[in-house]
Amino acid sequence: SAGAGSGVSGGTIDVFTGAGSSTSSGDFAISTWNAGDVGVSGAITFRSGTASDGTSGQVTLDTGRATGGKGGAFAVVIGSGNSGDGGGVSIVSGQTTAANKAGGSITVTSGLASSATGGHGGRLWMFGGAGSGISGGAVQMMSGFGSSTSSGNFALFTPNAGNNGVSGSLSFSSGTASDG
Repeated sequence: SAGAGSGVSGGTIDVFTGAGSSTSSGDFAISTWNAGDVGVSGAITFRSGTASDGTSGQVTLDTGRATGGKGGAFAVVIGSGNSGDGGGVSIVSGQTTAANKAGGSITVTSGLASSATGGHGGRLWMFGGAGSGISGGAVQMMSGFGSSTSSGNFALFTPNAGNNGVSGSLSFSSGTASDG
C-alpha cells in the first residue's frame, strides 16, 4: 500500500511493465488461481474509495492509442460453465439521493471514422444469445419506471443526413419460420 496523507493526498501507486525500445512492451496480467476440488476461484475487484465531500475516484480501463495501426480491442468475456445458467454481465450507472438530480447515464458509442475519404462510423450490434436446444434469447429494451410521475420516454430515430445522401432508414423485421 502507498503511504497515508494526513493533510494532503495519500501516496500514489504506479505499476508498469517493461518498455520495448524496438518491439512490444511487456504484458500485464492480473489473475487469481484456479479453485480446488471444492470452492470457487478468487474474485478480482477494482474499486475506488468513498468520498465524504466531493466525487469518488474514477475507474478507467483504457487501451492505448496506436499512431501507426489499429487501436487495441477491449473485451469483457464471461467464462463458460457446464452447470446452471451462464454468468451474467451487469452495467449499472450510479444512484443519486439528491433532490432534483438524475441518476447516472449509460452511453454506448461505436467508434468515430474521421477520414473524409470513405470514413464509415463503427457499427453497434446487440444480439440475444443463440439457443441450440430451444428458443434463442430475447432482447428487451424498456424505459424507466416513474414511481411518482411519468415513466421515461423511448425514442428510436436516425439523425439527419449530411450535405450529400439521405438520412438512415429504420427497419423492423421478424425472422422466417420453417414450421409454425
